[in-house]
Amino acid sequence: MPIGKADPAAAKALLAEAGHPDGLTVPLWMPAQQPLLERMGVALRELAKPANLAVEIHQVPEDQYNAAQRPLMINSFFARTTPDTILYEWYHTNGSWNRNNWRYSNPEVDRILDTARQTSDAAEQKRLYSRFQEIAVNEGPGPVLFVVNHATGVSNRVRGFSASRLSVLNLKAVTLAD
Repeated sequence: MPIGKADPAAAKALLAEAGHPDGLTVPLWMPAQQPLLERMGVALRELAKPANLAVEIHQVPEDQYNAAQRPLMINSFFARTTPDTILYEWYHTNGSWNRNNWRYSNPEVDRILDTARQTSDAAEQKRLYSRFQEIAVNEGPGPVLFVVNHATGVSNRVRGFSASRLSVLNLKAVTLAD
């Protein structure tokens, strides 16, 4: 889906209308020691400057990050294998990530996600997920910017290893052959 171009003048007007004619400073929270997320935060900070929006980056140790809901945050999650597992937990009113973080609720999105997970008709799923994208781009609480591809390479000496579709590394049954 095409995403509209930045409009700093319109953003400044909206800030002024909201009572911030001289701009606004907002904190952006992210887990510490994740260079990819840090680069995304810096990019967001730079993109926001022309709109007179100052973004303060705050990095929090991973074990403390999810303890509190934060109004503006960047985070990551393991790759998911289907649109349902990518979207339901993030955007459905009852999705676990949504309930604990941004608390987004849209009855049409809930219907779309419920219907899409219950049909096996690929054309109908495509139609439903396309409509979901329209809603997410225009009103969603936050985007999924990208999903990192994951590849696993294993030596011929490794025994008992099984790759996870969720990028979880489980080494309980792994041994090395001589």
